[in-house]
Amino acid sequence: MKLTLTKIKTLPIGKKISDGQGLCLTKTAPNKGRWEHRYMINKRARVMALGTYPEIPLIKARHIHFEQRQLLVEGKDPLEQKHRREERQRRHATLRFSHVAEKCIAQHELNWTNKKHAHDWRSSLRRLAYPLLDQKPLADLTTQDILGVLVPLWSSKRDTAKKLQGRIKIVFGYAIVNEYFKGNNPALWRDHLERHFSRLPNHHKVKHLRSLPFSHMPKLYAPLHRHSWMVAKLLQFNMLTVVRPSEARLARVEEFDLEGKRWEVPWQRMKNRLPHSVPLSDQAVALIETLRRQHNYPFVFHGRDPDKPLSDNAALVFLKRSFENYETTVHGFRASFRTWAAEKVTDAFEVAELSLAHKIYNDTQAPYQRSSLFEKRRTLMQNWADFLSKNPITNLEKRSGLV
Repeated sequence: MKLTLTKIKTLPIGKKISDGQGLCLTKTAPNKGRWEHRYMINKRARVMALGTYPEIPLIKARHIHFEQRQLLVEGKDPLEQKHRREERQRRHATLRFSHVAEKCIAQHELNWTNKKHAHDWRSSLRRLAYPLLDQKPLADLTTQDILGVLVPLWSSKRDTAKKLQGRIKIVFGYAIVNEYFKGNNPALWRDHLERHFSRLPNHHKVKHLRSLPFSHMPKLYAPLHRHSWMVAKLLQFNMLTVVRPSEARLARVEEFDLEGKRWEVPWQRMKNRLPHSVPLSDQAVALIETLRRQHNYPFVFHGRDPDKPLSDNAALVFLKRSFENYETTVHGFRASFRTWAAEKVTDAFEVAELSLAHKIYNDTQAPYQRSSLFEKRRTLMQNWADFLSKNPITNLEKRSGLV
């Protein structure tokens, strides 16, 4: 029989009464009872508890029962689904932010071009995020918890806070996709965290990587040019090509076309994930030819193990120890080049930016400007190499059309 509120009040205690299609109520006291869903699946009789009455009223019990019957229609056992859901909830109750972060990093580091990214991610999260965010289950974290991590860093370490926010956001995105976390991403910046930080006073100044005034670059290049150590050759090559340090350090012999004076950097090593053709100056070609005569190992700039490249920090450490009076980083060579191009070369904005593999066209412009300006970049890079080596440049205007 179909149950009503009036009928429920008059039901005998201890007797199971059906509401139809397997939904049953058993009175356990004058004003209490328990709901059950009785069903058959794979020729097996199953009983699933739905909750107690009156905490679950009749209308809600019918709604829950309907949902369970929908699972049966899909060929799923409601009781097994319930057990899986409860087990998942138990796991999530003990799951911490650090557990998911480590899974996220392990998955992403396979596609990162620089292995240092994984170290930087783990280091920053372990020092700054895990101690606070692991104090409660991941599922219980809120925006206030994220602010608790970021706000103390904001005034003194703005860049660190921004990087950390981006990494935490990615971890939560990974957690949401893998159903470790439900709800909106609490670490989103746009129209979310930015609303909080926009109200804070801004005393922060962006600190750029150290670089030399371009007029000092030839003074640094000259001793490198005379030095025989492999790391010095790598620094020299970085100065000549102004590529990012990791792009030069991992250069392989087969990437170079010395007759065509070009170097093809594969997309896997590029920050923008696009292949990059680098025009080689006469000086850069001579450097690579010299190294190729010296060895036949796979990496042009090999380390102590000839089958491996120089280490991540080899160039920077050598620069600091051997040229301590020069306040610069290896990446800073790019800024020195860019300033030289801006001050000494006429109408070379696009050429200089493309030489640095920067994205300068928006989504509307890019489909129309399809040239890499390779020949113009070749001329510019030769002029830069001549400037570094202080070779006399004659008829420069006729040769480049850029100066």
